[in-house]
Amino acid sequence: MVLLVVDSSYVTVYCKDNKILDDLYLNAIDKGFENVEYITDENDFRTRLSVW
Repeated sequence: MVLLVVDSSYVTVYCKDNKILDDLYLNAIDKGFENVEYITDENDFRTRLSVW
């Protein structure tokens, strides 16, 4: 699982486990978060992830 937070308001979660990902998605919707959407190969503009 990878959690990216930018400016404390833009959050991206990458997760390989579909069950956990679905639970996170539904929880975010339930808690009233806005603009919640799945990241797919078609809509992900990131081509690399670098950690330092």
